Amino acid sequence: MVLILALSGGMTFAQSSKRTTAINALKDYQTYHEADALKKAKDNIDAASVHEETGKEAKTWKYRGDIYLAAYEHAKQVEDDKQKDEKDVNKKGMVSYANTPIADLQTAYESFSKAKTLDKKNVYTDDVNKSLFIVAAHFDNKGRTDYLSKKAAEAASSFETAYEVSALLGKVDTTAISNAAMAYRAGGNYTKAKQTYQKLVDLGYGKGKTVSVLANMLINEKDTAAASTILKKGRQQYPSDLDLLNAETNLFLMAHKSKEALANLKMAIDKNPNDPQLNLVIGSIYDNLANPKDDQGKDLPQPAEAEDYLKQCEIYYKKAIELKPDYFDALYNLGALYNNQGVKLFNKANTIKDAALYAKESKKADDVFKKALPFLEKAHELKPTDRNTMLSLKQLYAKTEQQEKYDKISAELKKN
Repeated sequence: MVLILALSGGMTFAQSSKRTTAINALKDYQTYHEADALKKAKDNIDAASVHEETGKEAKTWKYRGDIYLAAYEHAKQVEDDKQKDEKDVNKKGMVSYANTPIADLQTAYESFSKAKTLDKKNVYTDDVNKSLFIVAAHFDNKGRTDYLSKKAAEAASSFETAYEVSALLGKVDTTAISNAAMAYRAGGNYTKAKQTYQKLVDLGYGKGKTVSVLANMLINEKDTAAASTILKKGRQQYPSDLDLLNAETNLFLMAHKSKEALANLKMAIDKNPNDPQLNLVIGSIYDNLANPKDDQGKDLPQPAEAEDYLKQCEIYYKKAIELKPDYFDALYNLGALYNNQGVKLFNKANTIKDAALYAKESKKADDVFKKALPFLEKAHELKPTDRNTMLSLKQLYAKTEQQEKYDKISAELKKN
């Protein structure tokens, strides 16, 4: 029994000795910056960390974290040294972070984390926390580098770890988790992106804007029930948030709830009266209300308010063009509005047998066709290859008997 105890004590001492050797090797590296000292430190601290006794001690894991953090920073310094001629500090840092393997940094993080768990008396708390702060910064920089390098999955992982490290320090790094959400989204991992955005929503980060991002993701996936739930709650929390208002409006439009969408847009335009896009969208909704269609796109009977809707439609299209004279969509929509009105008047005139009355009604149609022309011609200037615009102009030139322009647009259509 005495012999067994003696042997057991000797083995513990041997592992404690390995830890001491590792600590001394780390000090040698910090003095002379030799890679061999780091290797010696890593080999010895790894042996101490798996031993039954020293592996239970916070001191072992604290120094293991120190050693692996030093190893990571040494590897990064090697990458820095390869770029001696690079004057741009940011570019130099990105290249170094991109080329430095992250395994040692991950091991450092895991070691410091275990040290905190084992350090019941908080002997190493201050030192470990300072080191963890550095670890978090490295993960964050690594994430930013990978994100800018279009390595979205790797970036998301680094940002998530930066968030976890900060949590160990008692801090909620919402910027890191927001970056992780963006990286997941950019990489097409929508399941993780939604989970991460939900975490941000629960934390109140970004307020309505974050809720609207999550809601729009759900809308894009046709999950209108989930989108509706989160938007309802978000609108209660942030009733004046325009991003949320817009997201809810999109949901209404998808559900063909034009009047609800219009009410939201009126609130939005009250705050941004000079927004050309808002004016265009409101004009389009009035257009749709005046000319309803079924799910197959077939025309339905016009409502009793159709004339009032069309007047409002014209007002908002004109306002959009006033605010943005080169707004193709608004120019085309207003031209199409007049053209469609002209077609209805033209068709009505063709049912009249009385010559004088026919001439009167036919002139009304021609006048409306002429109103459409300048807007569609301007739209054609802005997008010369848009076929819908060219086809509309061809019909208008025929109806207004402008043979030269008719021949020219016909030739353009053949080329496109």
